[in-house]
Amino acid sequence: MHVEATGTATFRVDATGQMVSVSASDLDWACQGDGERNMGPELVHTAEFDIVGYTVTWSIWEYPEGAENHSDTDVPKGITLVTDINYGLVHDPD
Repeated sequence: MHVEATGTATFRVDATGQMVSVSASDLDWACQGDGERNMGPELVHTAEFDIVGYTVTWSIWEYPEGAENHSDTDVPKGITLVTDINYGLVHDPD
């Protein structure tokens, strides 16, 4: 499995009103184990991006292995997500 992400995320800096855009192609995704559960390992795929001093984190949980379980875009206080990228897990070709 790997992350497929498309589009552009747009954020507004609350203090200034500045709009900042992040292209999905600018994100570097990493995968790590998040512990062992009843049906095997739980994996989390994450990408982080700094927006004027604020770190936004995109996460996708894979559990059981091979199935997308949950996704979340963590936006810290101080910036507002206006539009998000489209992202999800896709199966690797055999």
